[in-house]
Amino acid sequence: MHGPNHKVSLNPKNFSNYIQKLNTAKKIYGKFKDKLLPVKKNMKTTSSKSIALKRDLKNGSKITIKDIIMKRPGKGLNDFFISEIKGKRVKKI
Repeated sequence: MHGPNHKVSLNPKNFSNYIQKLNTAKKIYGKFKDKLLPVKKNMKTTSSKSIALKRDLKNGSKITIKDIIMKRPGKGLNDFFISEIKGKRVKKI
């Protein structure tokens, strides 16, 4: 069979050999499942930071980047939400 990829393609015998080696490699490495240990889970919460305001803002005032600060522990909103919070108005309940 000739085509644009025939020079880099494996024939059936070589492909079978490739699959056998691939399966051997999978057995050597075993099953890998990344589990977060309880100690690391606690450390993640403690060491990460959450969005906070530097000062109290009046009701209805607009939040600017100068009003935002990151503080520990990381139990609130993370820094991915800064762009969504910036420009919003304060609403005190």
